[in-house]
Amino acid sequence: MAEIVRLRGQLAPDNGADFIRDALTTLAAEQNWACTTGWRVPSRATINRILSRHGLLESNLRKRPRSSWRRFGYARPRDCYQIDATETRLADGTTVVIFDVLDDHSRMLVASRAARGETSAAAVEAITAAFTGHGVPGIVLSDNGGAFTARHRDNAGPTRFELAVTAAGARLIHSSPYHPQTCGKVERHHQTLKEWLAHQPALPPWPSCRPCSTPTRPTTTPCAGTALSPAAHHGGPHHPPAQTDATVHYLTADRRGVVQIGRKLRFRAGPEHAGNPITVIRDLDRVLKRQPDRLHPPRPHQDLPRHPHPSRLTCVTTTETKPRQINRDKTHPEVGVT
Repeated sequence: MAEIVRLRGQLAPDNGADFIRDALTTLAAEQNWACTTGWRVPSRATINRILSRHGLLESNLRKRPRSSWRRFGYARPRDCYQIDATETRLADGTTVVIFDVLDDHSRMLVASRAARGETSAAAVEAITAAFTGHGVPGIVLSDNGGAFTARHRDNAGPTRFELAVTAAGARLIHSSPYHPQTCGKVERHHQTLKEWLAHQPALPPWPSCRPCSTPTRPTTTPCAGTALSPAAHHGGPHHPPAQTDATVHYLTADRRGVVQIGRKLRFRAGPEHAGNPITVIRDLDRVLKRQPDRLHPPRPHQDLPRHPHPSRLTCVTTTETKPRQINRDKTHPEVGVT
């Protein structure tokens, strides 16, 4: 308990429960707790309870609990790179823009470049460095910033960034407008980067700096305690990621309004759907049903809407008698299996 309180002050600003647990794990390995004392590294919840007991935990009632998060990630390294830019201020007051490129699967920082402004040329430099150093991914994900796309500008051709990504063989996709959570991994890295920069000592004036004899470069090899196991396969233009967590089904409700998916899963859509066709999206343990605008499935050249209108999208469970409207800001209830 005393060690947890001590680490809370020593590890600042990165002194959350996860960082404290990592430090305790390293300490347990160095001191061989398993053989000497029999102690075990406490869980994250235990560490938070100890911090709360000592008044060291900052509570934020507006913050969503971790249980409400729904994580997503590509299955292989190099399936998708996320790129985004953020502004920061240097010690002399100069404002610069930092372009970060992150691998979606491993969260490895594959490229980082600083520029005077958020331009397509700077974005091309950052993504080209990622392609050169770690390979071309299957997908590049960005927001709708002017450096990445011109699709929201009238009569504007593709940007230099769009041309560079497609010329390399990758597919460029964009997040929904005003929804930064789609690029949440690289957005979170921006926060870590700014916290790290804020705690760096100021450099001496340029004339007093001693030039280095050889240039140095940061390593991208993780430490032994956090190293990832090597992947059997990597993504790329010739190995695009396959979506296996969601399937679309075009079904018909029976006379009671019940829809059957396969042999084991069924749910009650409601008597108003009895005998009518219905589009069902199954995503792992969740089932969404969409009231179709037409009675027939879309033709091969017509795509299913990626974001159905919330008034037409409902989430159902086997325990409810009526389907209820879902709130897109909340997680969907689980679907029972009968």
